Amino acid sequence: VLFCAALVIALIVICFWKEFIIVAFDREFAYSIGYPVFFLDIVVTFVIVASVVIGLHIVGVLLMSALLIA
Repeated sequence: VLFCAALVIALIVICFWKEFIIVAFDREFAYSIGYPVFFLDIVVTFVIVASVVIGLHIVGVLLMSALLIA
């Protein structure tokens, strides 16, 4: 189950990589060229939350908190 969820997250990141980079560096430019900035923000938040949940099950709280801080 965790492997399938991690695979879905990896596919989402691979499919939206260019859009994530553009939105992360310049939101106004992304909006001006027509990217759905709000939708991409929601997708990035979902990917982060899902990665943390999967990571908590795999490596534990201490390592995940260290990874988030670093």
